[in-house]
Amino acid sequence: MRDELLSLCEDYIANRNAVKAAIRGQNRRIYSVCANIFSGRGQLAREEVVRDCRGILKERVGLFSSFRGNLTAPVACLLASGEFPMRHMDMAVRYYDRLAEDFYKTEQLALAAFLLPDMIPEEYLDELIERSREIFRRMKRAHPFLTSSRDSIFALLMAFSPKRVEDVAADAERCYQLLRRLFGSGSSVRTVATILSLQGGTPEDNAERMAAIYHSLQMRKARYGRGLELAPLAAMADAAVPAQQVAEDILDAEAFLAKHKGFRSMTRRERLMNAAMIVSDQVDPGRDAETSSLLAVIALVAAEQAAAAAAAA
Repeated sequence: MRDELLSLCEDYIANRNAVKAAIRGQNRRIYSVCANIFSGRGQLAREEVVRDCRGILKERVGLFSSFRGNLTAPVACLLASGEFPMRHMDMAVRYYDRLAEDFYKTEQLALAAFLLPDMIPEEYLDELIERSREIFRRMKRAHPFLTSSRDSIFALLMAFSPKRVEDVAADAERCYQLLRRLFGSGSSVRTVATILSLQGGTPEDNAERMAAIYHSLQMRKARYGRGLELAPLAAMADAAVPAQQVAEDILDAEAFLAKHKGFRSMTRRERLMNAAMIVSDQVDPGRDAETSSLLAVIALVAAEQAAAAAAAA
């Protein structure tokens, strides 16, 4: 294993342990998401800071708020990894109240409200909402049964694209049609298609690149998941690193995790997703900072949804 990847794995394990010590009783996949919040930002989690930020969350919103439940730990970690946590929490509540006028109140919408203050000034929020509503309508028209209220966050993120609304929606649909040939149809594949549509390059190139990473893993007898586990692979679809190298790094990271407490009890499929998240933190595809941030957000949401589904099973 290369030194850089080894360091990332060690930091990821340390982050997961710190978050687990600070916030107990969460689904184990939630802890993986939280670890990657810090690792993706090149930070080491501090247990006391995470605990304090959880206190800010509990102080600012009620028990039944969309910011609580499955989002308690991720939001606390996002606060802990950022600057001015109290001010950010207050802004997120204001953004959420505005978004809730046009979208259903969901955990995904709360997460969008938390992330948007770093991405757009409040005075431009109405313009973004109107653009995202049109994108959401097009998503719903194309897939009335697959599109649900949780997809509002993807419509909001797609609204940041400089492309025309119809082109953004068309790219996402093209990515979905390409992916469903490989991974079947369903809402999880729709989510992954959205990630691909926000990257540079054509839908065909991005889908082919992602498939190459997946097949490289399969060729090495790694049975990688075909649902929301695909999200970290999609986030690396426009990376400059060869697909075979990405696959090798994922396998090296998974083998390292398998030797450590907290990961040995996971299925290999779960560990591979964790490993893919780690590798995605080191890949440098040459994207601008804004696009990288959007892709990281979407991968986080996809992983959180997988965690929620696992907890409900």
